[in-house]
Amino acid sequence: MRAQHFLALVALVASSCGGGKNYLSAADLAAVANNRPDYEWACAQVNLPWKALAAVHYRESGFLRRVKALGGPFMLDCGGSRQDFATNIRTEERRVARLYCYPDPHGKVRDDFRFACLVAAHELLVKCRGEVYGWFWVNGNVVADAMWGYNGRTTMCTSWRKSAYVNNDPANGRSLTVCWWNDENTMMWVRDTRPGAYIIYRELCRRVRGGSIKP
Repeated sequence: MRAQHFLALVALVASSCGGGKNYLSAADLAAVANNRPDYEWACAQVNLPWKALAAVHYRESGFLRRVKALGGPFMLDCGGSRQDFATNIRTEERRVARLYCYPDPHGKVRDDFRFACLVAAHELLVKCRGEVYGWFWVNGNVVADAMWGYNGRTTMCTSWRKSAYVNNDPANGRSLTVCWWNDENTMMWVRDTRPGAYIIYRELCRRVRGGSIKP
């Protein structure tokens, strides 16, 4: 019985950080190393794995620390009409700053990378629909589902497994499609060429374990 439990544990860990072809370049890994103190600080506030936040960052802006968009490098989207977009972002920024007693109560995700990490980490936490940590491992299903939630949990996908944002893996034979609205307000399905956030999360797990990134 103990052997069966051990094998089940090995299988779960493998599913969370399993193998596959790598996507991250040397420049990407250098960016992760540079950003890691901020990832770790933000995720310590919400008790989530920093590699999950880094993976979302990759998907949203390719590890950029500063972007012109109001939503910052994690492309914060608080919903609402175009007219309300900026107001909703400012409201969420102030709410998160108060909730975590951030030193700058008027911080903006577009201007303060550490604060952007905190707001994104909080959003991931809100989207979790289960316990992230087991006895000895991270529950990959919960992490992946939270990433899907971060992206809005579109009803066009039945689960995170069908979401290109989360689970696209073209280099390893899984190429999913995403829905876009063109300028004529017509829905189009486009094959996504980028790896999903959960695929990048798994790669970061391997890279940390394998020594490409310091533990």
